[in-house]
Amino acid sequence: MAFPSHRRSFHDIPEEVTSAIVAQVNRLPLSRISVLKSCCLVSHAFVRPAQARIFETINFDISRTSRFVVFQSLCRSLLKNRALGLHVRDLQVRSDTPDLYELHIPAFNAFRTMQGLTKFTFICGRRTGSGMDANDDGLVGWEQFARTVQANLDFLFALPSLRTLEVGGIQNFPSSILLTFMRIHHLLIDAHFTVDAGLAAGSATSLKVLSSIKLKSLTLREVGKELISALTSMLAYNPTTLKRLDLAPVKVVGVDEFSSSVWGLIRLGGRALEEFEWESVSSRPNGFKPIDLGSIRATLKHLTVSITYSANFAEPQVLNDLQTLLRQLSSPDAALEVVTIKASFAGGSSSSDGGSTSADFNGGFDPTNDPEFLDEWSELDKILSHKKGFQETRSA
Repeated sequence: MAFPSHRRSFHDIPEEVTSAIVAQVNRLPLSRISVLKSCCLVSHAFVRPAQARIFETINFDISRTSRFVVFQSLCRSLLKNRALGLHVRDLQVRSDTPDLYELHIPAFNAFRTMQGLTKFTFICGRRTGSGMDANDDGLVGWEQFARTVQANLDFLFALPSLRTLEVGGIQNFPSSILLTFMRIHHLLIDAHFTVDAGLAAGSATSLKVLSSIKLKSLTLREVGKELISALTSMLAYNPTTLKRLDLAPVKVVGVDEFSSSVWGLIRLGGRALEEFEWESVSSRPNGFKPIDLGSIRATLKHLTVSITYSANFAEPQVLNDLQTLLRQLSSPDAALEVVTIKASFAGGSSSSDGGSTSADFNGGFDPTNDPEFLDEWSELDKILSHKKGFQETRSA
């Protein structure tokens, strides 16, 4: 009597099962990529889910020689098999020497295969070397990129799928491209990023973009007032879209200008902010002024302030900014729900940017035993105990 064969191949395994297996492999702490490559050899059924995990996140610092060659090889693979680029969701490219980008001009054509990209990070460093001009600050300008590189970057900036963008280290960035950033949900701009003065806000293209701003979260890391002013002029067209603002001001020089520009951004382009985060400058007590959050007290729900105590400054006073903010939000109609205080302690010798270089206090100084330290926190406790304004507030 003959019995029917019940042998099944990998092709018979449901797709959700192979995807679940690959997902577990992707969680391996070591040799994840090697094992995923091996999965591609098991069966055709594993190829697509494994490739999706392999190419999902691409992170390169092309300043490193070892990564330079790998980056070139990866880009060639994407150009040879353009379907692989559709798997890329998170692309991160950094360089400590921006001149290296010129060596990757053909490779950057691979960017055009990443039509499903949702997060893009592009950070330039400073040029170094004895051949630099005495007046050269070592920063790279947008005009110094080859036109092919500019076009490929512009392609990624304008992708409809892009939701999160981080850029930094580019000088004279075109305002026309900055305008397209208003379509992105989460924007983070790092230090040494400036824009040109060529924004034509009244053009048909500009008005079309500004009428449909999608920017919900904005993070600014040590940028100048000119960039903030440019962003303000754009956000002012739809001032209720931005919900989160995270700020790290310049360390010493330009703090006042930074604060004034941010106040203009909140007043004109951030009228419905729900989250506000401020990194205090330890060497500049009251560096927060003249920002006034009173105008958004009916919408602001989360307030976060990062403060740093330094042994180099006899009078701490780092809570002054937080106290000022809370007094602005102490009215009964304030919507504030969560106050987060990120406190850190630094000491030792001062660095060139006005910060401190050691995490330990000189001479065993303990700020918790300092009367001025205790007075600051005692005053803060009084403000938070204000029953009318903060009876529903939770401190995280």
